[in-house]
Amino acid sequence: MSETDFYFDSSNPHRRKPFSQLFSQLLPRTSQLDIYVGYMGEPSLQFLHEITLSYPELHLNIVAGMPGSEGISHSQLKQARELDSVLVESGRGGVFVTPRVPYHGKVYIFDIQTDVDGQMDRKAYIGSNNLNSILQKYERTFEVGVLFHKAPEEILEHLARDIWVARESISKTSIPILVQDTSPLETYNEYARAISVTEIFKILQSKHTHEFNIPLKTTSKSNLNVFNGKGRTSNINVQKRRWYEVELIVNKAITTQPGYPRGETFTVLTDDGWTFDCTTNGSNYKNLRSSGDLGTLGAWIKGRLMESGVLSQGDLITDQTLRDYGRYDLTMRYHPDEEIWTFDLSV
Repeated sequence: MSETDFYFDSSNPHRRKPFSQLFSQLLPRTSQLDIYVGYMGEPSLQFLHEITLSYPELHLNIVAGMPGSEGISHSQLKQARELDSVLVESGRGGVFVTPRVPYHGKVYIFDIQTDVDGQMDRKAYIGSNNLNSILQKYERTFEVGVLFHKAPEEILEHLARDIWVARESISKTSIPILVQDTSPLETYNEYARAISVTEIFKILQSKHTHEFNIPLKTTSKSNLNVFNGKGRTSNINVQKRRWYEVELIVNKAITTQPGYPRGETFTVLTDDGWTFDCTTNGSNYKNLRSSGDLGTLGAWIKGRLMESGVLSQGDLITDQTLRDYGRYDLTMRYHPDEEIWTFDLSV
């Protein structure tokens, strides 16, 4: 085995060696994971939160070098502090920032227990990968990095001397709050894409033949709050659903009307310019969901609520949330000339 291996993204899927693949391979054998990055996104923080539940013996430290000086969104801060609380209370690490050191490096240290006399095998990955790169479907940018099968002492000394000593707990540090100006749907770019203003206007102005108002139900463990319901069963344990997941339960009085998409996969355009596929299934086709990933539809709906300031990352959606937002339903219309449905959540 060579002392180093390169990992990279590629436009050719047969040549790709993404960091997310390496991360998933090393994780089950890792006893301690120390992450030093510039930025940390909500999806990756949520993923790490799930990992702490799936791997209760894992020790995890995350040091983000830029939020302390540049700021962070309210929802990112909430997610980071929730993860920090879990790690601190279980004595397994924490989430940190470096307010006085604008650190922009990307280093991942994996401590792996070997079968030889209980010795520790310490590997280091250094590259261009911020925290979202650990996600399996993160392909917004191409990244490259190198895995050192034996972590260089120079790197370990640098982290200890220059970065670790400058850390402060994210739960005990005052951090500037940024206004969120991007949609959570950007994380689901495998399923959703933004389209031009010209195309949006053309479709929204075209005639529609069917229109349905779908109630947004605030039941505590389904509909808009699927994440709070029964988790998925895996080989490890029951995994909690992701917060963005949504599956709207539509009344039979609506699903039996002429023109309602019954058992179909269909393309939708949102009133703010995103397009993705949805489908209906279940008895009487009552389940309205995004195709491929329940989080796509949820990221759009919850993103709109967060943008308006009535919802924070991780919260339950209640009747009061919708009341504060200003509407209780989603309007869907079919535009036959464009062969597309439009979803409207405008106030």
